[in-house]
Amino acid sequence: MKRLGELLQEGFSLSEGLSFLKMMQPKRADDIQRMLARLETGVNLAEALAGCGFSEQVVSQLRLSFLHGKLTETLLFCSDFLAEKDKQLQKLRKVLIYPLFLLVFANGMLIAIRQVLLPSLETMLQPAEDGPGRMASITLAYLKNLPLIILGTAALGASLFLLAKMYLKRKSAFRQSLLFCRIPLLSRWVQLYYSFFFCREYAYFFRNGMQLNQIVSLMRGDEGTAWMKEISGLVEEGLTQGDSLTTIIKRYPIFKEEMGWIIYHGELTSQLPIKLSMYSEECFRLLIADIEQKIGWLQPVLFLMVAIIVMAIYLILLMPMLSSLGGMY
Repeated sequence: MKRLGELLQEGFSLSEGLSFLKMMQPKRADDIQRMLARLETGVNLAEALAGCGFSEQVVSQLRLSFLHGKLTETLLFCSDFLAEKDKQLQKLRKVLIYPLFLLVFANGMLIAIRQVLLPSLETMLQPAEDGPGRMASITLAYLKNLPLIILGTAALGASLFLLAKMYLKRKSAFRQSLLFCRIPLLSRWVQLYYSFFFCREYAYFFRNGMQLNQIVSLMRGDEGTAWMKEISGLVEEGLTQGDSLTTIIKRYPIFKEEMGWIIYHGELTSQLPIKLSMYSEECFRLLIADIEQKIGWLQPVLFLMVAIIVMAIYLILLMPMLSSLGGMY
């Protein structure tokens, strides 16, 4: 996408740019050929990309770009967005791979201890009603039920995931975003992302001299995402009731609190397109910075879990000796 945007900037037509990319990137030649074939049938670039497996978010932004006339700009932004997404996923993998390996290894050690040492531990440890014997009883019970605990935890996690997925399927895209906004760990990301997305798309249309009513009508068409259609419908409903865009935006916690004031100030100074564009860039920058910060916090938490399991292994191995010392005194 980035190369295609750069070629369009240099004056290539869409078909010329794709033909040139086909020569530059032989590994993607089949995909590019399919796109060229679909373009020849009369579909636009967005639909051609949809047939090659691009996400709805990217495809919808390209559909809207044909309305506001910023195709090249949108292509370059989408390519940067996807590159940033891949970069964050790679960082997440690097952060997770080592501590997750240690977690699996430590749990494997616990299972090995259960298989090899559990009979010996049951013989050596004589649980009493209180004191050290109570800890011995808890330890033995944990080791005996370790496979059930692991399978039960996995089954519970899978069940919760499937139930959440089924529940979300019954909700509209906007209702889903409101639910995610209530989750403490996700709320900031959700607010930043949707504030960025709304401001960026509306700013493009305002720059072309379109009025708010016209923009809302276009956004409710088939070109936008399900979420954009729904929020634009709510904006249209508010406008028919005589509310300003600032008042409408402030009703929904999906947007950052200061966004309403940004819109109000932009309307007051007749600089709404510029203010929305600048604010969308700031939201995107803050979103990436916050994701990187939370990824950085994840690794210490996982290492702490590994440390707790390792300490549990040492305590289990030392338990017979401690129990013997307790019996001597």
